[in-house]
Amino acid sequence: MRSDLIAPLLCAHSRPMSEPFSFIARRGRRDSSDRRRGIALIMVLWVLVLIALVAAALRATVEAEIHAGLARTGQAQAMAAADGGVYWAIERLLERVYVGTTSDRPPVPIDDRPLVADFGDGVRAEVRIQDVGGLVDLNAAPRPLLAALIHRLGVAADRADVLAGRIMDFRDLDSEPQPRGGAEDEAYARAHMPFGPKNGPFDSPDELAQVLGIGFDLAARMKPYVTVMSGARGIDPLVAPPLVLEALPGLSDAARRLLLAERSRAGALRRTMPQVRHDMFQPSTHANYRIVSIGIAPDGARFIRESVVQIRGSRQPPYFFRSWTQRLSIPVPPES
Repeated sequence: MRSDLIAPLLCAHSRPMSEPFSFIARRGRRDSSDRRRGIALIMVLWVLVLIALVAAALRATVEAEIHAGLARTGQAQAMAAADGGVYWAIERLLERVYVGTTSDRPPVPIDDRPLVADFGDGVRAEVRIQDVGGLVDLNAAPRPLLAALIHRLGVAADRADVLAGRIMDFRDLDSEPQPRGGAEDEAYARAHMPFGPKNGPFDSPDELAQVLGIGFDLAARMKPYVTVMSGARGIDPLVAPPLVLEALPGLSDAARRLLLAERSRAGALRRTMPQVRHDMFQPSTHANYRIVSIGIAPDGARFIRESVVQIRGSRQPPYFFRSWTQRLSIPVPPES
């Protein structure tokens, strides 16, 4: 056999046996390094994901704070507009008293007609002024007038008469129930009410909800048409809201329409008086006014201020507040 062919074979058999193992070791180290690099890459990806989540949460928080700040700004503007609307109404009422017909502006309506006070830059107040002499006084109105108002608000006539009697039992000082469904302590106990009738004058129209059988819904519907601050048995039809006129016993539809159309004129009272029951009519003293002012901000935020103010004429101070309440605040939801 040729020696040049045998020599390489002999050399191959003469290599150390450790060489294959060293190759395996090098490969193992390479695999381990690859695994470490893979794990490091996964960790980097997780860190990037966490950073993205933190950034998204931070952005959401910042946007929420911005929206909240804008909402607070809108609410502050709406509140200021609502309060400004009240003082705008007072200024118009004082003008009505002190200046009268010599003013360049017509007298401000005092029968709950809607008015607008524009403060510029999209800030305004929607204002209603109601002479309380046109409202039904819960502490003085007779049962027929109370029943007529409740019936006009959608309650059946017989039921309205029962509820009117219970209003009278709630306010009177005795413990004798009114006829035809009145309610004193025993009736409230049978209904498992935790209280009885007040047996004293109403302090606020909000107390109507405590009268047995009236509840919150009917009380809310009655509230715009009642007062505790006129002291009058009847109402003044020259300043009463239209619904109160519709409820007024003895006033025909034709007379009511005439009154609504012409009551700002001098002849309106004379032409409608014969058709109004005497025990339901009482001229207003034009001293106390309910003012409802809805402040509206440029972003649509709303704030509602309700007050009752007494105009004192020549006395000082010329006016003072008999009540000052917040009825409702409507925030603007953030954009989705």
